[in-house]
Amino acid sequence: MPTFKKLDEYTLQATTEIPQAANEWGKPRLSRIFNFLSREVITLYERGGQTEYTQPGNGSYSSKSAFDSAVTSSMTVRSFSDLDSADEVIAMHARLTHLGGRPPKIDDITKEMPKLRLKRPGA
Repeated sequence: MPTFKKLDEYTLQATTEIPQAANEWGKPRLSRIFNFLSREVITLYERGGQTEYTQPGNGSYSSKSAFDSAVTSSMTVRSFSDLDSADEVIAMHARLTHLGGRPPKIDDITKEMPKLRLKRPGA
């Protein structure tokens, strides 16, 4: 189940952790960031994190002085008009509004999106 975070009045982040793929690098995360002002969705796949240790003065790496860095393995940016369906955009718009965001009206956003056309099998 994703967690949702309002980043600003026009932007929502939906993040899902994938526990089945957890290992020493942590749990992978899939984030979708919907910007309703620019009408774009950013998809980020992050594979856990990496801990780097700083070397203390005595030459030992057993210090608790460390920092974590994310290992990003994939990022894509797509315009809402390039999506095959408006369903996810509509659902995320409702979620952002519920969290107190003030995105543009959904009708203004979806009118620019292509309608999903169904084809007959074999056509």
